[in-house]
Parts: sequence; C-alpha cells; structure tokens
Amino acid sequence: MSAELEKDLSWESSMLGIIYKQLLAPGDATAEKLRKEFPNVDVQVWLLDMADYNSIEAFVKRCRDLDRIDYVILNAGTQSGTFGRHDKTGYELVFQVNYISTMLLCLLLASVLKNKNHAGKTANPPVLTIVGSDTMYLSKFAAAGPVFSRMDDPTGYEKMKNYADSKLLLMIFIRQLAEHINPDDVIINVCNPGLVAGTGLGKSPNPGFAEKYVAPIFIKALGRTLQSGASNYIHALLGEGKRGHGSFISDWAIKPYARLSYTKEGNDMAERLWQETMEELRFASGRGIEQSLFAQ
Repeated sequence: MSAELEKDLSWESSMLGIIYKQLLAPGDATAEKLRKEFPNVDVQVWLLDMADYNSIEAFVKRCRDLDRIDYVILNAGTQSGTFGRHDKTGYELVFQVNYISTMLLCLLLASVLKNKNHAGKTANPPVLTIVGSDTMYLSKFAAAGPVFSRMDDPTGYEKMKNYADSKLLLMIFIRQLAEHINPDDVIINVCNPGLVAGTGLGKSPNPGFAEKYVAPIFIKALGRTLQSGASNYIHALLGEGKRGHGSFISDWAIKPYARLSYTKEGNDMAERLWQETMEELRFASGRGIEQSLFAQ
C-alpha cells in the first residue's frame, strides 16, 4: 500500500520516504515507479528493521538530519501462526514488532518532530499516525496482571488473538502518550485502513490450505482497494487536525476506543502498560525519552 499512499501525498511533500523491513529491493522497485510518475519529487528508500533496536536508532538519526518533516506514518506490522522469540530481545516476535518496536520508533520520532516544530521548520504541527486495526475490538485481553509477561507467554498463542491483542495495546499506549504531548507540538493518532486486498500482511512462507486458498478469496471479495485503504491514512494525516489527537481513526472518522478503555480496570491496566513500556524503552533507547519529548 506504500505506493498508493505516496501517490496521494506527492502533492504535499518535496521528499517522500518508503520504509521496508529488512529488504531494500521491494522498496527500490516501488520508488522507481514513483520517480517516473512524479519526477519533481525526491523519493528515497531507507532500510529499517523493526525487530532491531539499533536499526530503529539509525533510522531516527537520519530523520533527525532532515531539514523538516511534516507527516509520518508508521505502518509496519506482522502476523505469525506460530510462537517465536526475537533472538536479541527475547520477546515474542509479533509483540516485538507490532508493539514494542513500534512504540520505540513512535517515541523517538515524536521527539524529532517536536524539536523541528519548535525550530520553526514546519508551518503547522507535524502529524504522526500509527497504523492500528479494528481487530482491537475483538481482543479479550484481560485487564488484571502484568502486561508484558502475558503477551510473552506461549500458552494459548493464536495468530489472530495475539495480533488483535498487540493492536489493542498499541491504541491504549498511544492514548496515554497523547495526554503527555501538546498537539501544538505534535499531533499523534492511530489509523485503521481496514481490510485491504493486495498487501502482504499475514502471509507466511509455508501457508496452510485455508491461508493459501480460502483467505485470498475472502479478502478479494470483502477487502478494500489499495487506493481506499491509503485514503484512510490521508484522512488521519490531514482530515482531523488537533481534534484527532490521541484518537482511533477508522472509516474516515474518529471512532470509539475498545470497551476496555472505558472501565476502571482498563485504566489501571493502561497505567501498568505505560510503566512497563517506558521501562523497556529506556533500556532500549539508552536515553531519557521523557526529558526530550515531554518537557514543555
């Protein structure tokens, strides 16, 4: 969906970055098409491995060196039919990529965007949108107990359950984060493109019968086009402004949070999630994120 998104944004930006996990070749191919269609736009492909903290730090450093950044979309995500751990962090891979690493990248980039805004590099508050999913409404993640250890437990692991849980936690954390960030500095929200046909999400190297033959028919019949999915991203960037700060944006409108977020138990869990996440990311980033991002 990156190509469709870049086409829609091309009139807004003088430089566009396409981000691919690990492999540059797919990004290069997409970039070449965009360069031919929009010769006046500087399209660049940067390597980013969302499972590697060092890669995330290196990517943010390159962003810090840019003159200005108006819009950022974090759309990395993964699913897996089997439980597996990251060889460096030790966390379950879907939880690592969809939540922990995405939140690290979000926090570091939000700090970069805030600094560029304060330096007068942007006319309006920059917008940072993170791609979520309405599968969060299906999550049955219990509010009681520590969060990280339960997400990291192989007992009862299921592909869609853990994906939905990771997206629920993402929205809960972003809602908390937005309360610490002034929308005059950075606007941050979560966007749901919906079920979109033609993406690689959920595909495995050794698919079973249902994934190989049944799922493609279902997605083709019910899924949105790439253009429609990308337009939800554009709405999250341009359509809601400051009123969308901390919101879940889906179907081109601000939508309710998951039911858990409106309960005392859910609010208590959100506080635990915040503490566990910030503790992990202090270690991962090697710097005081709060000092650079939350200071007024």
